[in-house]
Order: sequence, then structure tokens, then C-alpha cells
Amino acid sequence: MIWTTLNLKKWKHAETEAKIITWDVTSYYGYLPATFIHHDISLGFIDTDSVNYAAKHQFWPERLNSELEIDPKGEIKVLKTTMGMSIMYAPFFFIAHGFANLSKYNPNGFSQPYEFFLIVSCLFYLFIGLFYLRKLLLFSFSEWATSLTMVTILAGTNLYYYASAEPAMSHAFSFSLITCFIYQSMLWLSEKKIKRAIYLGLLGGLIVLIRPVNILIFLFPLFYNVANAKQFIDRINYFIKQMETHNYYCISWVFLCCFHNLFIGKSLQEVGFLILTLANGFISVTNTL
Repeated sequence: MIWTTLNLKKWKHAETEAKIITWDVTSYYGYLPATFIHHDISLGFIDTDSVNYAAKHQFWPERLNSELEIDPKGEIKVLKTTMGMSIMYAPFFFIAHGFANLSKYNPNGFSQPYEFFLIVSCLFYLFIGLFYLRKLLLFSFSEWATSLTMVTILAGTNLYYYASAEPAMSHAFSFSLITCFIYQSMLWLSEKKIKRAIYLGLLGGLIVLIRPVNILIFLFPLFYNVANAKQFIDRINYFIKQMETHNYYCISWVFLCCFHNLFIGKSLQEVGFLILTLANGFISVTNTL
């Protein structure tokens, strides 16, 4: 996997038509250069800079004036995806930005170091996901069966393609987080420790911030190891009894993660409410004022 991904050398095509930061990734990633390079999450620089960001697929915001009609003197622009992927990219973005500033590369957020470290981030999270996949499979299966399953999942699904050919897409990142979420769910239900609930809240919040449709993963703790109606009722009763302790911590972290992006850039009065849709992880922005 590492050899295939690095041998493709896709970062060499930075700022060309074959670049990694394009289409969906443009919106996933846009929070980072807008915040830490242009220092303008409202994206006002798009209309004042000499660079044609839309033509280069470097920033691709949703323009809302025609829908909201709140500020007729200036357009309101928002990135149309949640910020989950930017949070996952962030440590590697900062490394790339530091390297670009110390080298010959343009520290604009889109040159070769940035794309290279996006690839590294994909591999990093992918192997975390595989590590925890092995741990959770060993709960129920032998070492041989676990190894065969891991090879099959990596080589026999589209995970291999997205980790090598389109490494900045959300698939490998979601795989890692969901695998960790399932593992922590199993430990939470057996250990009943508050720290496991906190881990679940953090992981769940990031999972939903990457693709809102993945909120369905929260059904896993409800149905895991439930074989009949009595066990299902017992599980419901357990959640109710723990509502003020374990569930409180879990829900509070999910709230923190999922609603943080409501408070960036423009105020709520200016951009209305951001409504998460259950399609492709995009945000549908409408005027609900």
C-alpha cells in the first residue's frame, strides 16, 4: 500500500489538473488555508486577490446572497462541507506549511508539500484503522482469520483505490474513525467507564463532521451483541440509567464537535442555520430565519 501510494507521486501534480486538492477535497480542505494563510474564514479575499481561485479549484464556496438576501452590499460565502476533514488534515497541514516556508515551495496551501502531507495523513489514519480493526476482530476470531479478513478488506474493496489514487478523499479517514468507534463501543459496553464515553463522543463528532450520513454509526452501541427483544430492552434501560453520567459525556462531546462549525466566520444572524443533510456529507444552506 505504501509503495503503491508513494510510487504514484500524485503530489508532483500540485496546482495542475491532476492535483489531489480538487472537487470535493477543495471544500474539505478549504478551512485550513482560509483560516491560517489568508486569515479570513469569510472568504472575502476570493474577490479581492488577483488569483482566480475558482478556475484553479482552490476555493469553491457557496454564494448565498440570492438565497438569504441579508447583506445586499456584499456576498456571503461559505464552504459547503463540514470541517471534519480539515480537522483530520490539520496536523499534517501545519507540518507542510512549516516546510514550505523553509523551502523553495510557495506557502500558499496548495503547492507540493501540502499535497504530499495530505497523502501521508491518509496513510497514517489508514494504518490506525487497520490496527484497531485487528484488535476488534481478535475479540471473536483467530489470528489467521483476522489476517485474512484485513487483507481482504484492504485489497478487495474500494479502500485500496481511495487510499492510493485519491488519498485526500474521506473514505480512508472515515474507515479509521469508524473502526475506532466500534472498538471503543465494545469496550464501553463491557467496562462501563466514563473515559470510553468521552472517546465515543469525540470519535462520533468527527465521524459526523466528515460525512453527516455516518451518524448512523451511533446505532452500533444500541444493537451490538443484541440477539433478542429482551436484550434490546435491557440495552435501552442501560442507556436510560446512564443518561446523567456516561451518556452525558458522550452527548456533550458530540455537541461540541458537530456544532463548532456553526460559529465560524459569519454570525448565525447573517448566514442562517446550517442544516446537515444526509447526502454525501454536504451541507444544504437555506434561510430558516
